[in-house]
Amino acid sequence: MLIKRIVFSGLLLFILLINGNGQTVQENVDELQNIDVQEHLGDNIPLDLSFQNAVGDTVQLASYFGGEKPVVLVLAYYTCPMLCTLVLNGLTEVAGKADLDFGEDYRIVTVSIDPSETPDLALS
Repeated sequence: MLIKRIVFSGLLLFILLINGNGQTVQENVDELQNIDVQEHLGDNIPLDLSFQNAVGDTVQLASYFGGEKPVVLVLAYYTCPMLCTLVLNGLTEVAGKADLDFGEDYRIVTVSIDPSETPDLALS
């Protein structure tokens, strides 16, 4: 089982790496001038964070991490036309080819990083 998880993780990393090479970066975009990165290397994600799930119910992140199954956590825009779509499509493709059963052996949780995106978008 450990070998399957390692292979799955390796495939996921491969998809993320190859899909990240085609995005064009525009410099000096006004909206990007105040963006900052605050690293929290080695920290745990607070599992008491609340989100709306795909049907609009408020749930805590802990509800997805409470068991023995590994969880792939994806932070993305649902309506992103470039990299997020490539990552989500790549993840779907890899998950379909993996020798693991989604839901049985592992979970995938995707969280939109855009607060204006609705649960309806999560279902589409």
